[in-house]
Amino acid sequence: MVSLIALILALAAFSATIAGVNLVGAAADAPLNFDILAAGQGLASRLILETGIVEQAAMPLGALGLAIPAIILFFIVKGAFGGAR
Repeated sequence: MVSLIALILALAAFSATIAGVNLVGAAADAPLNFDILAAGQGLASRLILETGIVEQAAMPLGALGLAIPAIILFFIVKGAFGGAR
């Protein structure tokens, strides 16, 4: 049961991360956008511009950057309520 709750909260964090990344790169009056490809590309382009890494490495790192908050939240919730079973 704890794993199910942790998974649901992790999916909510994943969706919020996607919407947040798209919201940062959008125009002022743009609606909330849950486009995962646009979010990954947005993070990848920011990585290229801010760190100077090569383009081939930026897209996988951008996709990983979308998943990291969900993974962290999953293990925090599972560890806090599930114990070390």
